[in-house]
Amino acid sequence: MERKHQFTGHELFVLIVPLIVDSMLSILIGIADTMMVATNGEAAISGVSLVDSISYLLINIFNAFSTGGAVVVSQYLGRGERDNARLSARNLVYISLSISLLIVIIVMPVRGIIIDKVFGELEPQVRAYTDDYFVPLLLSYPFLALYTSFTALSRSENKSVRTMLVSALMNAVNIAGNAVLIFVYGMGPRGAGISSLVSRILGAALMFILLRKPSDDLSLNGITKGPVSLSLIKKISSIAIPSGIESSAFQLGKIVVASLVASLGTSAIAINALVGNVNVYSNIPGFGLNLAAITIIGQCRGKGNFKDIYYYARFLYVTCLVSTFLVDLPLFILAPQFVSLYSLEPSS
Repeated sequence: MERKHQFTGHELFVLIVPLIVDSMLSILIGIADTMMVATNGEAAISGVSLVDSISYLLINIFNAFSTGGAVVVSQYLGRGERDNARLSARNLVYISLSISLLIVIIVMPVRGIIIDKVFGELEPQVRAYTDDYFVPLLLSYPFLALYTSFTALSRSENKSVRTMLVSALMNAVNIAGNAVLIFVYGMGPRGAGISSLVSRILGAALMFILLRKPSDDLSLNGITKGPVSLSLIKKISSIAIPSGIESSAFQLGKIVVASLVASLGTSAIAINALVGNVNVYSNIPGFGLNLAAITIIGQCRGKGNFKDIYYYARFLYVTCLVSTFLVDLPLFILAPQFVSLYSLEPSS
């Protein structure tokens, strides 16, 4: 019997649910990280949150290229052009790694200047914590860029279960590392940064191993042999750059707010970080469905199936609204209980 739509209900379920679970794991790990760092006091929370606000802006750059690459690859897969899809996948990895290395080379020597210029004069302990955390976080960028590219490619192949399982392992390693380095060795924010570095190295390595299977549509076996395609890099960039500018503009707004809050003192920074950390929980369905949309809409566009593009766009939109309401309702009701899980001083 002929399919009514390009994806069956089962295919959508297998793609979307692991992506939502993956998003939930990532967000819950962020909440757990902040709770663990909070045991070192408000200064630790403040230092980590200020660095994260800048880090998210930088990470948006190679995240945008992963999105652009996933769109291009999904369209080629939708048209059945396997060779072009593989070549696009390789060039996505090349450009993501190159950009992340460039960011590290540029930002590492001037990281302290960036903190001082953006947030002004901070309390000495907060300022020390920003440097402790920023160094290992910067070193993790190339591995995070690779991991982000690899997961984008896996989603384009409808293999989101793979990314969910690797993400779960990464998060488990991150939590265990935090527990040992923060609670046992008393390393505070530096320990949180090192745990992020180790978990991202592990995630990138595992995803690369999984993507080297020769029979896969987007196999990266022999990736070091090239070729580099300037036309494909340009095609990926034409999608990535507008996307990156849009997401970066939003993040710049958050940095401006964080800078204003920083002028109010350490307690205000810690409270702002806590509220922002918990608030991200409300975005779980949106994050997962957004990632699913890249694959679903991309493959429909590649096949020229415009009827299903409109159908799935409406389906994903409605699903996002309903699921976000269901997630936000308990957050609204239990907000005081969420806040009480953090080790803030009573005056905060």
